[in-house]
Amino acid sequence: MACPQWSELLSASLDNLLTEEERKALEAHLRTCLRCQKTLREWQTLRARLQAMPVPEPEPAMWQRVFRRIRRHTEPKRFFSRRRVAWWGIAAAAVLVALALPLWQSWLKPSPSQPSLPFRTLVSYHADTMAMAFNESPAWHLLATAELSEAEGNE
Repeated sequence: MACPQWSELLSASLDNLLTEEERKALEAHLRTCLRCQKTLREWQTLRARLQAMPVPEPEPAMWQRVFRRIRRHTEPKRFFSRRRVAWWGIAAAAVLVALALPLWQSWLKPSPSQPSLPFRTLVSYHADTMAMAFNESPAWHLLATAELSEAEGNE
């Protein structure tokens, strides 16, 4: 490996980017430093091999991918993108559920002052449907009425 203070100049010399003064200073150093001479030869060999390698033609799909990525990163962000709309929709649904849950629970529980459906109505509906099922037998209506009286006593 080259001397740390000379490695940048060695790299610049490969690209012909040295001023006349820098080039003379590097040549003077190279006459005395075997490590830098070896590093320069290795870099020159590597550069020659890389230049000799064939460069394959990129496939057309590669350029499409490159241009798509460039457009994606350079276009201004739209406020209403699909992803944002989906997240806003999920957030709105969560807020609605959080707000509606207490209301829903209050609708499910009848308040003690107002029963949701009178018990008498349910029993009389039961009695009527049973009577119709058994050809309007008065026994079923009497049985339902007896159940109603018992239930009213137990409420």
